[in-house]
Amino acid sequence: LFGMAAEVEAAQILEEGFGDVFATGISEVAEDVLPGDIYCCVERIQGLYTTDGHEEDDLETALKNGAVAIVAEAGNQLGVEIPESVPVIWAEDTDELSARLAAVYYDSPSSAMNTVAVTGTNGKTTASWLIRGVLEQAGELTGMIGSIEHALAEHQLLPDGKLWKPQVDDPAAGRECSSPFSLTPYRGRYSVEETTPNGLQMQVFGLGRRVCTELLSRACWQCWDAMWQLAKCCTVTS
Repeated sequence: LFGMAAEVEAAQILEEGFGDVFATGISEVAEDVLPGDIYCCVERIQGLYTTDGHEEDDLETALKNGAVAIVAEAGNQLGVEIPESVPVIWAEDTDELSARLAAVYYDSPSSAMNTVAVTGTNGKTTASWLIRGVLEQAGELTGMIGSIEHALAEHQLLPDGKLWKPQVDDPAAGRECSSPFSLTPYRGRYSVEETTPNGLQMQVFGLGRRVCTELLSRACWQCWDAMWQLAKCCTVTS
Protein backbone atom coordinates (compact mmCIF):
# COMPACT_ATOMS: atom_id res chain seq x y z
CA LEU A 1 0.00 0.00 0.00
CA PHE A 2 2.72 2.49 0.96
CA GLY A 3 4.78 1.49 -2.04
CA MET A 4 1.90 2.08 -4.46
CA ALA A 5 1.33 5.47 -2.79
CA ALA A 6 4.96 6.31 -3.65
CA GLU A 7 6.07 6.37 -0.01
CA VAL A 8 9.07 4.19 -0.83
CA GLU A 9 11.01 4.75 2.39
CA ALA A 10 8.00 3.79 4.49
CA ALA A 11 7.40 0.73 2.33
CA GLN A 12 10.98 -0.41 2.88
CA ILE A 13 10.72 0.10 6.66
CA LEU A 14 7.53 -1.97 6.77
CA GLU A 15 8.92 -4.71 4.57
CA GLU A 16 12.15 -5.03 6.53
CA GLY A 17 10.84 -4.69 10.08
CA PHE A 18 7.12 -5.41 9.97
CA GLY A 19 6.61 -7.93 7.21
CA ASP A 20 3.65 -9.53 8.99
CA VAL A 21 1.63 -6.30 9.22
CA PHE A 22 -1.43 -6.50 6.99
CA ALA A 23 -3.66 -3.43 6.71
CA THR A 24 -7.36 -3.86 6.02
CA GLY A 25 -8.48 -0.23 6.25
CA ILE A 26 -7.60 3.41 6.91
CA SER A 27 -9.10 5.74 9.50
CA GLU A 28 -8.48 9.22 10.84
CA VAL A 29 -11.04 8.88 13.65
CA ALA A 30 -9.66 6.90 16.58
CA GLU A 31 -13.13 5.82 17.75
CA ASP A 32 -13.89 4.37 14.31
CA VAL A 33 -10.69 2.34 13.99
CA LEU A 34 -11.31 -1.35 13.35
CA PRO A 35 -8.82 -4.19 13.87
CA GLY A 36 -6.36 -4.05 10.98
CA ASP A 37 -6.74 -0.33 10.24
CA ILE A 38 -3.96 2.19 9.69
CA TYR A 39 -4.60 5.14 11.99
CA CYS A 40 -3.68 8.50 10.44
CA CYS A 41 -3.10 11.47 12.75
CA VAL A 42 -4.88 14.12 10.70
CA GLU A 43 -6.18 17.49 11.84
CA ARG A 44 -9.98 17.59 11.87
CA ILE A 45 -12.88 19.29 13.62
CA GLN A 46 -14.38 17.25 16.46
CA GLY A 47 -17.46 18.93 17.89
CA LEU A 48 -16.43 22.37 19.16
CA TYR A 49 -12.73 21.53 19.12
CA THR A 50 -9.96 20.84 16.63
CA THR A 51 -7.77 17.77 17.04
CA ASP A 52 -4.68 16.74 15.09
CA GLY A 53 -4.99 13.09 16.08
CA HIS A 54 -1.74 13.03 18.09
CA GLU A 55 -3.47 13.44 21.47
CA GLU A 56 -2.93 10.68 24.01
CA ASP A 57 -6.62 9.81 24.16
CA ASP A 58 -6.81 9.41 20.38
CA LEU A 59 -3.70 7.25 20.18
CA GLU A 60 -4.77 5.06 23.10
CA THR A 61 -8.22 4.58 21.57
CA ALA A 62 -6.81 3.74 18.13
CA LEU A 63 -4.43 1.16 19.60
CA LYS A 64 -7.14 -0.31 21.80
CA ASN A 65 -9.40 -0.68 18.76
CA GLY A 66 -6.74 -2.62 16.87
CA ALA A 67 -4.72 -0.18 14.75
CA VAL A 68 -1.84 -2.07 13.08
CA ALA A 69 0.15 1.03 12.05
CA ILE A 70 0.20 4.75 12.79
CA VAL A 71 0.91 7.62 10.40
CA ALA A 72 2.14 10.60 12.45
CA GLU A 73 3.48 14.02 11.49
CA ALA A 74 7.20 14.61 11.97
CA GLY A 75 8.00 16.89 14.87
CA ASN A 76 5.16 15.68 17.09
CA GLN A 77 5.62 13.84 20.35
CA LEU A 78 3.55 10.70 20.88
CA GLY A 79 2.64 10.75 24.55
CA VAL A 80 1.79 7.04 24.76
CA GLU A 81 3.89 3.91 24.55
CA ILE A 82 3.50 2.36 21.10
CA PRO A 83 3.82 -1.45 21.02
CA GLU A 84 6.88 -2.73 19.18
CA SER A 85 4.57 -4.61 16.81
CA VAL A 86 2.92 -1.37 15.64
CA PRO A 87 5.07 0.64 13.19
CA VAL A 88 4.96 4.43 13.27
CA ILE A 89 5.44 6.10 9.88
CA TRP A 90 6.60 9.71 10.24
CA ALA A 91 5.38 11.95 7.44
CA GLU A 92 6.08 15.57 6.58
CA ASP A 93 2.36 16.06 5.93
CA THR A 94 -0.02 13.41 7.30
CA ASP A 95 -3.00 14.92 5.49
CA GLU A 96 -1.28 14.60 2.13
CA LEU A 97 0.07 11.10 2.79
CA SER A 98 -3.22 9.78 4.18
CA ALA A 99 -4.99 11.11 1.07
CA ARG A 100 -2.56 9.27 -1.23
CA LEU A 101 -2.88 6.08 0.81
CA ALA A 102 -6.67 6.32 0.69
CA ALA A 103 -6.63 6.96 -3.06
CA VAL A 104 -4.62 3.78 -3.56
CA TYR A 105 -6.59 1.72 -1.03
CA TYR A 106 -9.99 2.76 -2.41
CA ASP A 107 -8.76 2.63 -6.03
CA SER A 108 -9.23 6.36 -6.76
CA PRO A 109 -13.06 6.51 -6.64
CA SER A 110 -13.27 9.91 -8.36
CA SER A 111 -11.72 8.45 -11.52
CA ALA A 112 -14.92 6.45 -12.09
CA MET A 113 -17.07 9.56 -12.59
CA ASN A 114 -16.92 13.05 -14.04
CA THR A 115 -16.00 15.42 -11.23
CA VAL A 116 -16.57 19.19 -11.14
CA ALA A 117 -14.57 21.13 -8.54
CA VAL A 118 -15.69 24.63 -7.51
CA THR A 119 -13.27 26.92 -5.71
CA GLY A 120 -12.86 30.65 -5.06
CA THR A 121 -13.35 33.28 -2.37
CA ASN A 122 -17.13 33.81 -2.55
CA GLY A 123 -20.00 32.07 -4.30
CA LYS A 124 -18.76 28.47 -4.10
CA THR A 125 -21.95 27.18 -2.48
CA THR A 126 -24.23 28.97 -4.94
CA ALA A 127 -22.21 27.80 -7.95
CA SER A 128 -22.10 24.22 -6.63
CA TRP A 129 -25.87 24.06 -6.18
CA LEU A 130 -26.45 25.57 -9.64
CA ILE A 131 -24.13 23.02 -11.26
CA ARG A 132 -25.80 20.21 -9.34
CA GLY A 133 -29.23 21.49 -10.41
CA VAL A 134 -28.23 21.71 -14.08
CA LEU A 135 -26.83 18.16 -14.05
CA GLU A 136 -29.91 16.78 -12.32
CA GLN A 137 -32.23 18.57 -14.76
CA ALA A 138 -30.21 16.94 -17.54
CA GLY A 139 -31.11 13.57 -16.06
CA GLU A 140 -27.75 12.89 -14.43
CA LEU A 141 -27.73 11.31 -10.98
CA THR A 142 -25.34 13.64 -9.14
CA GLY A 143 -23.40 13.54 -5.88
CA MET A 144 -22.13 16.57 -4.00
CA ILE A 145 -19.70 17.62 -1.29
CA GLY A 146 -20.20 21.13 0.06
CA SER A 147 -20.54 23.31 3.12
CA ILE A 148 -24.30 22.68 3.39
CA GLU A 149 -24.50 18.97 2.77
CA HIS A 150 -22.65 15.91 1.53
CA ALA A 151 -25.03 14.01 -0.71
CA LEU A 152 -25.40 10.88 -2.79
CA ALA A 153 -28.22 11.97 -5.11
CA GLU A 154 -31.07 12.80 -2.68
CA HIS A 155 -29.45 10.95 0.23
CA GLN A 156 -27.42 12.96 2.78
CA LEU A 157 -24.13 11.55 4.06
CA LEU A 158 -22.31 11.57 7.39
CA PRO A 159 -18.62 12.61 7.64
CA ASP A 160 -17.60 8.93 7.46
CA GLY A 161 -19.46 8.50 4.16
CA LYS A 162 -22.39 6.54 5.61
CA LEU A 163 -25.99 7.47 4.96
CA TRP A 164 -27.53 9.92 7.44
CA LYS A 165 -30.83 8.88 8.98
CA PRO A 166 -32.94 11.45 10.88
CA GLN A 167 -33.60 10.56 14.50
CA VAL A 168 -36.29 13.22 15.03
CA ASP A 169 -39.04 14.69 12.86
CA ASP A 170 -38.34 17.92 10.97
CA PRO A 171 -40.77 20.51 12.39
CA ALA A 172 -40.78 22.32 9.01
CA ALA A 173 -41.42 19.24 6.91
CA GLY A 174 -45.00 20.21 6.10
CA ARG A 175 -44.30 23.82 5.17
CA GLU A 176 -44.08 25.21 1.65
CA CYS A 177 -40.48 26.17 0.94
CA SER A 178 -38.49 26.64 -2.27
CA SER A 179 -35.17 26.09 -0.51
CA PRO A 180 -33.42 22.76 -1.29
CA PHE A 181 -32.68 22.22 2.39
CA SER A 182 -34.28 22.94 5.76
CA LEU A 183 -33.71 26.39 7.20
CA THR A 184 -35.40 25.63 10.52
CA PRO A 185 -32.86 25.03 13.30
CA TYR A 186 -33.67 22.16 15.66
CA ARG A 187 -31.75 19.59 17.67
CA GLY A 188 -30.98 16.60 15.49
CA ARG A 189 -31.11 18.49 12.19
CA TYR A 190 -28.67 17.42 9.48
CA SER A 191 -25.54 19.56 9.29
CA VAL A 192 -21.92 19.38 8.16
CA GLU A 193 -18.80 21.23 9.21
CA GLU A 194 -18.42 24.34 7.07
CA THR A 195 -15.03 23.36 5.69
CA THR A 196 -13.66 21.35 2.81
CA PRO A 197 -13.21 17.66 3.78
CA ASN A 198 -9.58 16.56 3.90
CA GLY A 199 -8.05 14.25 1.32
CA LEU A 200 -8.83 11.02 3.15
CA GLN A 201 -12.47 11.99 3.65
CA MET A 202 -12.80 12.85 -0.03
CA GLN A 203 -11.75 9.32 -0.95
CA VAL A 204 -14.29 7.86 1.49
CA PHE A 205 -17.07 10.02 0.05
CA GLY A 206 -15.97 9.12 -3.44
CA LEU A 207 -16.02 5.42 -2.58
CA GLY A 208 -19.65 5.66 -1.50
CA ARG A 209 -20.45 7.21 -4.85
CA ARG A 210 -18.47 4.64 -6.82
CA VAL A 211 -20.51 1.84 -5.23
CA CYS A 212 -23.36 3.32 -7.28
CA THR A 213 -21.21 4.01 -10.36
CA GLU A 214 -23.68 2.43 -12.77
CA LEU A 215 -26.23 5.05 -11.69
CA LEU A 216 -24.14 7.93 -10.36
CA SER A 217 -21.93 9.46 -13.03
CA ARG A 218 -21.36 13.05 -11.85
CA ALA A 219 -20.01 14.67 -8.69
CA CYS A 220 -19.62 18.30 -7.62
CA TRP A 221 -16.97 19.17 -5.00
CA GLN A 222 -16.90 22.52 -3.21
CA CYS A 223 -13.31 23.32 -2.21
CA TRP A 224 -11.73 26.23 -0.34
CA ASP A 225 -9.01 27.86 -2.43
CA ALA A 226 -6.55 27.27 0.43
CA MET A 227 -7.14 23.52 0.07
CA TRP A 228 -5.96 23.70 -3.55
CA GLN A 229 -2.92 25.78 -2.61
CA LEU A 230 -2.01 23.25 0.08
CA ALA A 231 -2.52 20.37 -2.42
CA LYS A 232 -5.21 18.79 -0.21
CA CYS A 233 -7.30 17.93 -3.27
CA CYS A 234 -4.55 16.54 -5.49
CA THR A 235 -5.85 12.96 -5.11
CA VAL A 236 -9.21 13.83 -6.69
CA THR A 237 -9.51 13.14 -10.41
CA SER A 238 -11.60 15.67 -12.34
